[in-house]
Amino acid sequence: MIVIQAAAQIASLIIFCICAYKIIKVAFGFTFFEQSRPVSAVSMDKREYLKLLLTVAGLFAITMTVAVICSAIQYGGLYLTPVSIYNLLRDTFTKGDALHYMHIAKYGYVTTGVAKNWIAFYPMFPLVVRIVREVVRSYYISSVIVNFAFTYISAVFLYKLVTAETGNRKYAYRAVLLMVAAPQSLFYVAPYGEAMFFAFTLIALYNMRQGKFLIASVFGFLSAITRNVGIVIAAVFVLEYLNQHLTTIKREGSWIPHITKSVAMTLFILMGQAAYLAINWAVHGDPMAYSAFQIEYWEQSVGNFVSTIGYLVSYIADPGKMEWILNLPSIGAFIFYLFFMYKRETKYDLLTVFMPYAISL
Repeated sequence: MIVIQAAAQIASLIIFCICAYKIIKVAFGFTFFEQSRPVSAVSMDKREYLKLLLTVAGLFAITMTVAVICSAIQYGGLYLTPVSIYNLLRDTFTKGDALHYMHIAKYGYVTTGVAKNWIAFYPMFPLVVRIVREVVRSYYISSVIVNFAFTYISAVFLYKLVTAETGNRKYAYRAVLLMVAAPQSLFYVAPYGEAMFFAFTLIALYNMRQGKFLIASVFGFLSAITRNVGIVIAAVFVLEYLNQHLTTIKREGSWIPHITKSVAMTLFILMGQAAYLAINWAVHGDPMAYSAFQIEYWEQSVGNFVSTIGYLVSYIADPGKMEWILNLPSIGAFIFYLFFMYKRETKYDLLTVFMPYAISL
């Protein structure tokens, strides 16, 4: 097993480096040689909003129905009542890291016991769940409402972004269908922060492409305080800003003022990470406490996707651990995204590949 894990990690690292080189090459080309114009805002009619709403509702309904059916098979039948269905769905989806998010929503970050490790989870999702819970009086129902709302927002802005880039609403809706059909869509339904992260990031990207960089930086901040990979938006922000001002830069003959301005605006995005570090400092007296807990409790470090691949592979060889049902599709999605990154040739491909790849990690 150790040999298989090591082989998978080495192979994934080599493929990733090849893909990263090509992505950087394409990014350099479109930033410094070919200027693009900001896209126009996309308007949607009521039927389009309803269509996306029903699509997201279908994802939640199908996922929850499958959960109920699988539980009925596992336990040899269930006596279904509204209360029993609620308990079943809560117990089914509030597992793994979802338990930690829900604990933070209930009690905040703590300094004692095993729960002190939960500082490794970013605060935005549990904070919003806590706020909504004050109205609905149930943490699980609150998480469902929050995830449904942000999954719908993700669908709307993915639809708008693809429509703005391609001018084809059929392609845009197809992108939404792929979003809800992806293996990771399970995390939109369970109490995780993925739907919120996806929504904030798509809004940031959509506003970047319209040339609304201040608004984009606000949502970049929200993305960065929802998940650690949100700070990657800062790099996309700088590239897009320079590309949209390429003609002006060449006319003025100086990159420095525009690089300085774009980097300055990204500081607000980086403040999302800074706010999280400040929470670590306030709770544990160490801004990097989360990193130490990740290594000690989970044997993981930030950005170490190679070890994550080995971790996922270890479950496939052990059918007794039911996690392989989720992790096998995740590995498949990871391979697909690497292949997709390698095949992309244009700026628009870079923008559309970033989010599903980030979520796959």
